[in-house]
Amino acid sequence: MRDGGLRQLFQKHLSEVHWQAIESWGTGIGIPDLNGCISGVEFWIELKQAKANKVKISPGQVAWIERRLRAGGHVYVAVRKDTELHLFHGGDIRSLYIDGLRGAESLGTWGNGPAWWKWPEILAVLKG
Repeated sequence: MRDGGLRQLFQKHLSEVHWQAIESWGTGIGIPDLNGCISGVEFWIELKQAKANKVKISPGQVAWIERRLRAGGHVYVAVRKDTELHLFHGGDIRSLYIDGLRGAESLGTWGNGPAWWKWPEILAVLKG
């Protein structure tokens, strides 16, 4: 699991969001894994699993996210490291690409595994 099971966790715990999973390379290089919409707010989430400090991000993902942000879109990067979830603004994608988890300040960190992550707080961050 390259995403640490995050796709299923977001869909399960935030079931009120209308989710669209993006699963094909044929749709375009660098497109994030999940698109969500709730209460008229649309956002994209790139899902990653970290090994130690390292977050594997491709140059195509950096480029897509930066272009979407310049167009006014809402993009986030969710990183699972062991039992923790770290949520970053998409504007930190280049720092995460270069320096891993130490490269950016998260918008929130939740620990002790998915059952203990504060999903209403996570949704509030995603809604802006």
